[in-house]
Amino acid sequence: MIPDVIAPRVVAPEVVFPDPAVSESVAPEPTRTVRPYMLVFSTGERAQVVGRGLIGRMPVASAGDTWDHLIVVNDPSKTVSKTHLQIEALPEGLLVTDLASANGTVVSMPGIAAERLAPQERVILTPGATVGMGDQSFTIE
Repeated sequence: MIPDVIAPRVVAPEVVFPDPAVSESVAPEPTRTVRPYMLVFSTGERAQVVGRGLIGRMPVASAGDTWDHLIVVNDPSKTVSKTHLQIEALPEGLLVTDLASANGTVVSMPGIAAERLAPQERVILTPGATVGMGDQSFTIE
């Protein structure tokens, strides 16, 4: 005996028109506050970061990319790559990404051992952290 096959029922969705006399109050999404971060470089230079940026000896944005900051690090020994790091200010901290730099990136937080980032590795750092790039570094305030 062959079991009966029941064809699926197609049910049209119910269309509900809003009642103009009733207004729904929808709470807006909370705004995520992003504070500016001050980067204090070993060269004595300082840069305030409030968005996304690139750091290096001569940082260059890829075609079509827009950045809030292109931060140049003075490095006569050329141990800092031309475009060494990507940074982004977030409410949780400063997001730092090594851009497959030649001499790598080392990050450290107070009281925690320094750690070398793998190429393209991302880490969120908070004020007090130090980021080493070749012979140069910066501290996040």
